[in-house]
Amino acid sequence: MAVAVFGRVAVVALFVECAVAVPLLQAQAKQVPLVLMCDVPCTVSVDGEPGASLAANGVKKIQVAHGEHLVVAVAADGRRLTKAVKAMEDQVVAAFEFAAARPAAPAEPAAVAAPAAPVVPVAPAAPARATAPMRVPSGARLYIEPNEFGIALSAAILKKQVPVMAVSDKDKADFVVQATSTAVSTLKWDLSSGIHVEAAATFANRDGAVVFACSGKGDMKGAAEDVAKSLKKHITGN
Repeated sequence: MAVAVFGRVAVVALFVECAVAVPLLQAQAKQVPLVLMCDVPCTVSVDGEPGASLAANGVKKIQVAHGEHLVVAVAADGRRLTKAVKAMEDQVVAAFEFAAARPAAPAEPAAVAAPAAPVVPVAPAAPARATAPMRVPSGARLYIEPNEFGIALSAAILKKQVPVMAVSDKDKADFVVQATSTAVSTLKWDLSSGIHVEAAATFANRDGAVVFACSGKGDMKGAAEDVAKSLKKHITGN
């Protein structure tokens, strides 16, 4: 009779133990959402296992087992914050605010290096000079030597509408024109003598390079107009 009673008690105890253990195992197997939040870029681990990498003010949701967990956030500068959370409800939040936390301890000061040699100031380099043009362009400013042929050439340039501008200040000119002329005596077919002019002009840029030269002949006006026409053809191609 005693054995029967003992057997019933054992069965009842086993039933009670199973009734308690089953819900406990179910609770432990339950996955609970854990919301991770951080105000600075950081790496979060849960119970020593990598959890997530968050950007500044980032939010990430992971699943954890039902129960207590240790959550650690490590900022980029090495600061650490730790939180113990209980995943007992439908959702639990672990928020880390490094801005309000004490900053990480400063690093050990580095060895003081010997003072560097003083820097000797270097004078700035002179600005590069623009390359002088190698042909006479339209709109160029010409300084024409003020001799007899030079005056005739200035008038011919205006008459032939050459697209340049004659200036009286040599420093403001793009080109300097050396204009020369020579009077030559000739013997005509009727044995009478005459005089005509043989003229030449050179155009040099600011570097002194001659970029164009031409000549003309006839009387002073005609020789100057020959030079003006050659210059216009050089510039316009016509």
